[in-house]
Amino acid sequence: MSGAAGGTGTEQPEQPEQAEQPAQAEQPARSARVWRLTGVLTVVFVLVMGGAQTLALVAKQQRTEVETYTESIHKLKLSTGSASLRIKAGVQGRVVMRKNLDWTVSEPGVQVDFVDGVMNVAVQCHRSAPFYNCGAEIELEVPAGTEVSGSVTSGAVEVSDLTGGISLDGSSGAINLRRLSGPVRAHTTSGMVEGRDLASARVDVGSVSGSVDLTFASVPQEVKVGTTSGALEVFVPKGSRYRINSRTGSGSSDIDRDLGDATSPNSLTADVGSGALTIGYRSDTPKPPAAPTAG
Repeated sequence: MSGAAGGTGTEQPEQPEQAEQPAQAEQPARSARVWRLTGVLTVVFVLVMGGAQTLALVAKQQRTEVETYTESIHKLKLSTGSASLRIKAGVQGRVVMRKNLDWTVSEPGVQVDFVDGVMNVAVQCHRSAPFYNCGAEIELEVPAGTEVSGSVTSGAVEVSDLTGGISLDGSSGAINLRRLSGPVRAHTTSGMVEGRDLASARVDVGSVSGSVDLTFASVPQEVKVGTTSGALEVFVPKGSRYRINSRTGSGSSDIDRDLGDATSPNSLTADVGSGALTIGYRSDTPKPPAAPTAG
C-alpha cells in the first residue's frame, strides 16, 4: 500500500527547450525585404525625376516679341518678380518693349497698362516644379526723363542714361545703375547695388547683406549709403570735398583724408556693420595741383 502511495510522487520528465532558430532566421529575411523595397522606391524616384527633367528639356518653349507703344509717359512702375529687366533712354512719345520669354509648362505673364502718363509693368511666373523653367528678360526704351519706381525679387535690374528719379526696392537681385542724373534711391536685401558714372545730386543706396559700389562722374550734393554685412565703396571726382559722417562696426574703414571739409555744402553719410568701408577719389580723374607752400 505504501508503495502505491509513493507512486503518486513520480517526477514528470523535463520538456525539451523550444528551438529559437526559426525566429532568428526571420530577422535577416525581413531586413532584406526592407532593403529591397527601399531600393525599388529609390529607382522609381530616380526614374520619375529623370523623366520629369527630360520632359522639362524637351518641352521647353521660347518666344521673343517686340512691341511699340505710342504713349507719352512720365513714370514707369515695376512689379517684375524674378524677371531680368533692362531700362534705357529712348525717344519722347514712344516706348519700346522687347520680351524674351522661356517656359516649360506655364508661360510667364507680362501685363502692361497706361494710366495718366504712368506705365505699369508686371511680370508673373508660375513654376509647377523647381526644374520647370519660367523666365523673362525684358528691355524697355523709355523717354530719358521718365521716373522709375517699383519692386523686384530675384530678378536683376539695370537702368541707364535716364534723367528722371529712380526709386527701386529689391530682394536678392542685383541693381545696376549707369549714367543717371536724377535723384536715386535703391535698397536691396541680399542683392548688390552698383552705380557707374553717376551724375545724380542726391543718392540714397543701401543693402542688408549685399555690397554697394558707387562711382560718380560729377560732384554729388548728398550721398547716403549703408550696408549691414556687405562691403561699401564710394568714389567721387577728385578735388571734391564733403562733410563726412561715417560709422563702421567690426569692419575696416579706409577714407581719403583729402575728402573731408566741415564747411562743404556737400555731405556724405556712410553706415557699415561688419563690411569694409572705402571712400576715395576716382582713379581716372585728374587731381587738382596742390597749393604752393609759403617759402
